[in-house]
Amino acid sequence: MFTFGIALGALSAKGINYTEKQELVMYLNNFFQVINKENTNSFIIFLKLLKNNFIIIFILWILSLTYLGLIFSNLVSLFKGFIIGFNVAFILQAFGMKGFLFILLSFLPQNLFYVPAYLFICSFSFVYSLNLIKKHSNFRNQNDVIGYSFNILALFFIIFIGNILESFVITKIIKALSTYLVIQ
Repeated sequence: MFTFGIALGALSAKGINYTEKQELVMYLNNFFQVINKENTNSFIIFLKLLKNNFIIIFILWILSLTYLGLIFSNLVSLFKGFIIGFNVAFILQAFGMKGFLFILLSFLPQNLFYVPAYLFICSFSFVYSLNLIKKHSNFRNQNDVIGYSFNILALFFIIFIGNILESFVITKIIKALSTYLVIQ
């Protein structure tokens, strides 16, 4: 599902019309100009990232204890893949080599943490929900739930590291690259 999402996102980026592309480029240019001029509060960015990731993972964890985990884990994988595929394809298409530098320095590092962690979380969620169907029971062994929860918590720690990287390091890199990345 993740790979399908990447392909879908890349195709969607290729399929946007000229007007939409220009609007997105203007939005990114404005973003780069604003981030260059204003001070960013890395701690607030960190808290927002942490909150958003926590909500997604908590919902995945809760739904994996039901049959809905089968569907939601696939949707999260698809969505994460779509976002990455669209962003990478669009940035490369719109900014060329500057976009490649941007992806390499400010998009790739945190995703080295996010992508594997989310893939494992979604896989665990899917398998856990699938086992519920196989057992034909809503009853869960307490040790199964504890082990599963510990795995999710450990993977959340990896996402936590990605959040730290994105909010405290990547924002500084984006700020440093912002004047270089603006398309005139």
